[in-house]
Amino acid sequence: MMRFNLILLTILLIVLIQPVYAGTIATSNDAYNKSVQMLSVCENNQVTPNWNYAENINDNRGITFGAIGFTTGTWDGNILIKYYTKLNPNNTLAKYIPALNAIDAGPHPYNDESSSNSTVGLDNFITDVNSINDPLWQTAQLYLIQEMYWNPTVAAWNRIGANNQLTLAFMYNSNIRFGQDYMESFITGATTQCGGTPGTGVDENTYLRALMAEMDAQIVKEGWGDTDRNDGFKTLLAEGNVNLTTPFIFTEYGDSYIITGDLDLNTTTPSTAFTYPTPVVAFSNLKPVPHAKAVTLTDKFKYTKFIYMD
Repeated sequence: MMRFNLILLTILLIVLIQPVYAGTIATSNDAYNKSVQMLSVCENNQVTPNWNYAENINDNRGITFGAIGFTTGTWDGNILIKYYTKLNPNNTLAKYIPALNAIDAGPHPYNDESSSNSTVGLDNFITDVNSINDPLWQTAQLYLIQEMYWNPTVAAWNRIGANNQLTLAFMYNSNIRFGQDYMESFITGATTQCGGTPGTGVDENTYLRALMAEMDAQIVKEGWGDTDRNDGFKTLLAEGNVNLTTPFIFTEYGDSYIITGDLDLNTTTPSTAFTYPTPVVAFSNLKPVPHAKAVTLTDKFKYTKFIYMD
């Protein structure tokens, strides 16, 4: 009887310590929180999201702002502010919507016809973003980050049959940096280069290196200068930490950060409590207005303009 109990205990321990793969890790807070911390480092040089960041970094996308770098010149910035205004009609950014509408309707000649560098009518925008002290600003960002960037990344990661959290985090990185269509183009390029995907038997690390090469080439083509953006991901791959076992060191732009995955998005500043992730207003209120060149989502809504249909 004792031997039988020991066997049962052994089986139970084996089950408990087995790693969890595929869709489970993609949708877990564990994978999401680590990816959020890594992208916070990439975007703002800190391991917690900077909800009030705003700066014109002169990349021909207008003003970059928020935790993941929404921009005033690529449509997604206006989407965020309109959504935030649905949550809080009296917010300090609502007054910029007419100027953002004008920018959205104007020419977007930069970055493969995907962006505008116009900041007309946005004179105090940076100061106003910096000074927001409203938990709904964080709520709006969290929800749209999930809807516009994280969820599409998870869907693509599952579609190619990937298993590793590092692959997921890197794909999220490419989506944040360039937009969904570029992420999909990197997948297409890597699939061609490797003759398949992890789901069809290609070694996932080999496939990830191909994805990294695709994104590197686009960064060089764009010529903005952040050619070392992917170095931290490459180091983790070289070290073999493909499932992002914490804690680990993540090095970006020459600085090192400790990623723990301990990120309570309900208490991250501003500290006022809010409901997450259920939005006050459904994202379905956003309706796409197709441009003549629209195919799918592109460099932060490159050829597709979004407006609120009230």
